[in-house]
Amino acid sequence: MISVFKKTFLISIFFIFLMTGCEKLSKASSDEIEEISVKTIDIKISELDYSASIAGTAHPIKEINVKSDLMSSKIKKIYFREGDIVKKGDVVVEFEDREHRLSISQEKLRFEDSKSGKQKAQVEKEEQVFGIEKELTESEADYLRKQIYFNKANDEVETKKQLFRINAATLEELKSAERELEKTEIDLKAAKSNYDTLMKMFSKEKNLRLEKFDIIIKQADNNIKKSQLELERLNMELEKFSVKAPINGIISELDIIENMQIDGSEPFLFRIIDISDILVSVNVSESDIFKVEKDKEASIVFDAMKKNTFIGLVYSVKPVIDMTSRSFPVEIKLSNNNNLIRPGMFCRVDFSNSEKKKGIFIHGNIIRKTGNSSFVFKVKNNVAVKTLITTGFEKDGVVEILSGLSENDIVISEGIDRVRDLATVKVIK
Repeated sequence: MISVFKKTFLISIFFIFLMTGCEKLSKASSDEIEEISVKTIDIKISELDYSASIAGTAHPIKEINVKSDLMSSKIKKIYFREGDIVKKGDVVVEFEDREHRLSISQEKLRFEDSKSGKQKAQVEKEEQVFGIEKELTESEADYLRKQIYFNKANDEVETKKQLFRINAATLEELKSAERELEKTEIDLKAAKSNYDTLMKMFSKEKNLRLEKFDIIIKQADNNIKKSQLELERLNMELEKFSVKAPINGIISELDIIENMQIDGSEPFLFRIIDISDILVSVNVSESDIFKVEKDKEASIVFDAMKKNTFIGLVYSVKPVIDMTSRSFPVEIKLSNNNNLIRPGMFCRVDFSNSEKKKGIFIHGNIIRKTGNSSFVFKVKNNVAVKTLITTGFEKDGVVEILSGLSENDIVISEGIDRVRDLATVKVIK
């Protein structure tokens, strides 16, 4: 019984040792299978040029949609076409204006009629004043003349009396002189009465006679002013029939034709762009934005003119990043005196910087990302170690490493996607 138990115990111990040995053998085999072949690079301190070349697009510095102020009219003439260069003040579109010009002519006639009416009333008024003054002057002259006649007749009577006393004149002659005196006295009194009456009535009569002319003149003045205002309004309206270029530039869009009737609902008649200066828009990445400063020079090469290099100045830098593109919108302004650059042209913008940056740089294809974190695999004693890094400046696929790597570190460069953290690796040349 005991011997059977011993045999059973010994057999169990044997199987335990056998299984343990197999497990160790299996584990050793497994380790040999999981060893991953990779290539590596040695991390060194190096230098890299700061300059960054970024794709951009040209835009006009100023763009204006020109509308018509007329509610309804017919296009008479179009003097320019799309792509034509215009100067400020050039007439681009002219509308039919015959009816409006007829209204101006009619109003001019009313204006001239009012002026003529005023002039006529002024002449008649002056004639009336002259007539009244003439009447008074004649009355005064008649009075003075009658006074002379009276004085002369009175002297004649006195002379006849003296002559009669010395028998040098007859009684009949004296009586005749006295009758003449009485007559001249009556005439003098009548002339004086008429003159006094005219003198008293002169101001009142004058005002009564001239009042109606003053009313006519005042009405004419009102009509003249009214016509002047209407003519000014009509002439200002006439300007609307000729639509002019508000700036120097190029007609970029013209969606109208001659004899076309407009009703005021059109968004615009034509679009004019000012390309004397050009704005180039680029989106600068987070890693490159530190190289961009306002008023700093930038070199620009357009795809259509690769032999020409244009120099511009940074015009604006948006302070807030665009969350969609994860970049900063930047505009560069450059002169376009020869109109060689046209809106929409593609280009490459280089924010030049003669300084070179010293640090650790690796190719971007070595770096892996998870969420917002970047990492590489360092090799330590044939084991891959996942190492978080912080990146900085990037150019032509080369990335600056700000933290996480040091000089002489060994980093996996090939076979990365088969490696996991703490995996055993075999470095091959």
